[in-house]
Amino acid sequence: MLQVIFGGMGAIALLVAAIGIANTMAIAVLERTREIGVTKALGATNRDVLSVFLGEAAGIGSVGGIGGVVLDWVAGQLINVIALAFLAGQAPRSSASCRGCPALRAATLNPMQALKYE
Repeated sequence: MLQVIFGGMGAIALLVAAIGIANTMAIAVLERTREIGVTKALGATNRDVLSVFLGEAAGIGSVGGIGGVVLDWVAGQLINVIALAFLAGQAPRSSASCRGCPALRAATLNPMQALKYE
């Protein structure tokens, strides 16, 4: 079930990213109409212009994807360090201060006594 939920969230994120890249490229075409005309006047084919714009779109997507992975990894490491520091602060300082803790009693319980219990 979690895989379906996370997969759906990933699909939505991918769709939003694709729409953003398409919007950026559409604006780039509108802003660079003169440049495209000059390039075609110098002998570029439609395929050449298409490959330039598709290359730019691939570059934007790749940089965004790699940047997202790096930022997520850094955030994960930071959360891990913070969580470990918090949990280390929650642990008892010594076993003497926690003689009555059920976890300590369970850890030091003799297996034979446990089997004879009841």
